[in-house]
Amino acid sequence: MKQLEKTLEQARGFQSYREIQQWLQSECGLKGKYHVVHELVRYRLQAKRKRSRPVKQNQEV
Repeated sequence: MKQLEKTLEQARGFQSYREIQQWLQSECGLKGKYHVVHELVRYRLQAKRKRSRPVKQNQEV
């Protein structure tokens, strides 16, 4: 879980909880259902996915 915490702290982060699921399976060999991954990341690790939604180039900020 330390490896996941470090990855979540990086600016890039993850785009979705599904992406975290896939990362856990490929990097750590762990399989988990979506709601389990969401609960782990959001509530137990108190982290967020980090990556923001894409913004159009011509959109005013």
